[in-house]
Formats: sequence, C-alpha cells, structure tokens
Amino acid sequence: MRQRLAYLAAVVGLAAVYVVVARIGLRLDAVAGFATLVWPATGIALAALVTFGYRLWPGVFIGAFVANLLTGAPPLVALGIGAGNTLEAVVGTYALRRIPGFRPALDRLQDVVGLIVLAAIFSTTVSATIGVSSLYVGGILPLAEAWKAWRAWWLGDLIADLVVAPVLLVWATMPRVRPPPRRLVEA
Repeated sequence: MRQRLAYLAAVVGLAAVYVVVARIGLRLDAVAGFATLVWPATGIALAALVTFGYRLWPGVFIGAFVANLLTGAPPLVALGIGAGNTLEAVVGTYALRRIPGFRPALDRLQDVVGLIVLAAIFSTTVSATIGVSSLYVGGILPLAEAWKAWRAWWLGDLIADLVVAPVLLVWATMPRVRPPPRRLVEA
C-alpha cells in the first residue's frame, strides 16, 4: 500500500509540475497557441523518466493532456498532444538507455552526444510531428502554418532537452553530502 501511494504521489507530482511549467511556456508567444520556443516541460519529462523509470509516464501524459485542455484544445486534440509528448519522453529515455553504460551524470562524451542526438534531436521530432498533426486534424492549425508550428515545437523541445534535462539529470546524480553544522553557518 505504501509503495502504491508513493507511486501515485510521484505521478501526480510530475503531472502537476508539468502542467505549471507547460502553462508558463504556452503563455510565451505560442504559434497557434500550442507550439512555443520555450517548453521546459520536455526536459522535466525526460529527466523524470531517465531518473525514476518509465513507470512515471502517466504523469507526463496527464500533465500534457491537462495543460493542453486548459489552453483550449478540444479533448481529442489534447489526447493526441499528450500522447505525443509522452511518447517523446519514452523514446528519449529508451534511446539514452541503449547507450552502453549510460550515466545520467553526463560525465562522459558518449552520454552527452547521446543526449544531444538521440533525445534532443531525434525524440523531439516525435512530439512535434504528433502534436502538429493533432492540431491540424482537429482543425486548429491550417496547413499553411504547419511547418512554422512544427519548427517552433521541435526547437522548444530540443532546447529543453539541451538546457533543462541536463541540469536535472546532473543534479539528481550528485552525491548528497551533509556538511558539518559550522559549514552551514558559514554558507
């Protein structure tokens, strides 16, 4: 029972953080109201799944779904976008874990290159493609704006995987050192 509650708390916590961060990103000059160059939620989602495992994917899905509903997406469009954002985090995590001995501390060149190529460049195309397709099929985005929206979506996700995810991954792997009380006073 305790493990189930901890899991539920982790999923709800991730979803809540995702919604808050996504809403902030969507307020910043979003193309068609949904694609933005500022999308830190992608980096948070990737770092969460790499650090805590695939089992937190529902937190990403719920967060993305709710954030897009609150932004005005019809439910089916929000489902499509949520699925794309979730699949992006899962694909990015899967790709990184295929790197032999991948270390989230990003202290080896192969881990950094993997993050850049596999997560930031490759997996972000999944979310951009599914998200823009969902907006188009849902009648929210005209075909003439699709490329502009796709590019903004992809770049926003790419930037998050290059800036937000590394900070969280390295922070999560730092050893927890408890300084002596006199050092705390000094700090």
